[in-house]
Amino acid sequence: MAVDHTRDFFQPAGLNPGDLDKTSLPFFLTRWITHFCAPVFVLLAGASAALYHRKRGDLRDTRSFLVSRGLWLMLLECTWVNFSWFFSLGTLHLGVLWAIGGAMVLLSFAVRLPPMVVGLGGLL
Repeated sequence: MAVDHTRDFFQPAGLNPGDLDKTSLPFFLTRWITHFCAPVFVLLAGASAALYHRKRGDLRDTRSFLVSRGLWLMLLECTWVNFSWFFSLGTLHLGVLWAIGGAMVLLSFAVRLPPMVVGLGGLL
């Protein structure tokens, strides 16, 4: 993921790694593999939430953990990440951390639902 984020600083100007006629195999592959990173991050966030709940066993504790962690991620996206990308606090771009944080906040409400409603059946 870091390779793709820094790719713009090292690639030839105007090169689109998705344009197969003009790119090289390494540039294409670094861009292609990153398409799996964000979904895997979200999957791991959900898996860690399930493991946290299984370890603690307290629904209220799990919900407060998910809300606080989600809001921290959303705040981090709006402040540090945006400033790091744009060097301005006036620019707001909601990216992957915002999506993961928002999903954690929504998940804090979904953990109250029975596993059959969420589609997990006998997994939990």
